[in-house]
Amino acid sequence: MKKVLFLVGLWCIAGVLACSTDDGDGSSDVTAGMDAASEMVNEDLPPPQCPTLPDMTGRVFRITSLKAKDPTDLMNDVWATDIADYELAILFHVVEHDLAAGTAKLRVTSATVEKDIAEDGTITPLKYNYMLDPAVFNAYFDGCRISWDEPIALDIVTATISKPFHVSGITGFCDINEDGTKILHSWLSGSIRETEAQDLCMTLPGVGVANFHWFMNLAKICPDYDADGDGTAESYKFSGELSGVEETELFDEEIVPFTTDIECKPDLELCKP
Repeated sequence: MKKVLFLVGLWCIAGVLACSTDDGDGSSDVTAGMDAASEMVNEDLPPPQCPTLPDMTGRVFRITSLKAKDPTDLMNDVWATDIADYELAILFHVVEHDLAAGTAKLRVTSATVEKDIAEDGTITPLKYNYMLDPAVFNAYFDGCRISWDEPIALDIVTATISKPFHVSGITGFCDINEDGTKILHSWLSGSIRETEAQDLCMTLPGVGVANFHWFMNLAKICPDYDADGDGTAESYKFSGELSGVEETELFDEEIVPFTTDIECKPDLELCKP
């Protein structure tokens, strides 16, 4: 019976992916409700002003929304579910903030969540701990906008994947509200190497454990970005939007190492556009 359900799940995912790939004339017929690009903020928006921005030192923000535009928006519903269930928790920690100079030092990566689940299914987070050594980088403020000059690398993990999801060369910005309690939106852009995807597996609702590289090949989403400048496209372009809320009181500095029971068989098949 489980095998039948798994095959039905694969058939359903294949149907969704087939409806969202190029039909050969350069156009895409994306399934209704799955076009995250139409909901994206304009990354060229000017920074909002913040005349009364407080000292942000020590504040920790948890990402409450993650919407990818590239390489695909097909994982957005999965990520939304994982965020709602506190299986996916990404924390931005403002380690230092020099209000006068407009500079800051930030840390960011995924966190594990200690939580209480009530009989009605309501989840209450109790504590957050980083699961990996966080990326640490210098940033600066322009009004309510936090930006950085040097591209950063970010690892994301959840209990539903086999290894950290590595995104490199990330540039972008985060806009916060004037009292420093919310990330209104962030626009991030980077890349994911195809080799990183080949032995990355994740649990997909209705399907079970699936290889991410297989998933991308099934969707006919092939590497089309030359991240190292050698003239060969070896990566998937990543871009997406984040938003979040301050939850400093739940943050614990101790790192709880990431562990997983998910096994992953590498997928080395060539992608066929």
